[in-house]
Amino acid sequence: MVSTARRALIVIVLIAMIVGVGFAVLDYNYLGIGQVDEHGLFYISGIQDTNSNESYTVEFHGVSFTFLHYNPPGFYVNGTFYTAPDAPNTAHFMLTYPDNEVEYLSLSVGGFVAVRPGSPLRPILGNHIAPTAGVATAFTAQLHFKWVYLVAF
Repeated sequence: MVSTARRALIVIVLIAMIVGVGFAVLDYNYLGIGQVDEHGLFYISGIQDTNSNESYTVEFHGVSFTFLHYNPPGFYVNGTFYTAPDAPNTAHFMLTYPDNEVEYLSLSVGGFVAVRPGSPLRPILGNHIAPTAGVATAFTAQLHFKWVYLVAF
């Protein structure tokens, strides 16, 4: 009788661990890794922001990510620039890989979008093969006008 109870407890603990790790991989905020669309597993950085449109660099898993600037969308009327508050900004990045190859990526962030909890990441990946890296945002309150950096697992 004791061995049957012990086996049941072991099975319950193993199932709980598998479910916990599976949830942590699906929600990258817990382990810093997650599935990104059909592209596979990626290391996922903490949330980054616009830093008042001042350039900054973050080293993340061997790749140097430099936020260059963002362009607020707008239009000119008689030489005066007006910002369009409902359109997304375009954030520009420079990625420098360990072999000193450089890529430039642009990502649309913000705007008036439907905020959905659990929204998947929307990645923009570079063309570099090893490692593959990129930036991503999602339609969540945490990532509104913000993004995360990605490096292939």
